[in-house]
Amino acid sequence: MGDNDSKINALKNIGTKVSDLRQSNPKVFYGGLAVVMILVLFLLMGGDTSQAPQVKATLKVGETYRLVNPNGGEVLLVAVPGQFSSAEYNEEDSQNICLVDSNTRVVLQEETFVNYINYVKVQPSDGPCKGKSGWTSKVNLKK
Repeated sequence: MGDNDSKINALKNIGTKVSDLRQSNPKVFYGGLAVVMILVLFLLMGGDTSQAPQVKATLKVGETYRLVNPNGGEVLLVAVPGQFSSAEYNEEDSQNICLVDSNTRVVLQEETFVNYINYVKVQPSDGPCKGKSGWTSKVNLKK
């Protein structure tokens, strides 16, 4: 029982010192608290993702799919996978191929993996981009 009392007293002393630090030097107290929180978040977010299950949708080159932007709006096709030139479409930008309307039918031509993102090369079957080929994120491709 004496051992528990000493632990309780030690915790009370630590609590008192922390409270005194908060009152006497709040910048150090809150700075230290921020560092501790960042370390906790870093440890929680880190980890070995190689053991995580990978969900792979089976796509077949030559099959028809639809392009749908999960955020709404049109889908930008670009010349090189992983190198989106800008957030806004500009016809004069050599990286931009075409802006495809949502739900446009496309034929899958190729698939690749760049910078942790899956990309697909597609060719629209209808609309103003018909016949042009370009790359977009795989998340835009729907059956």
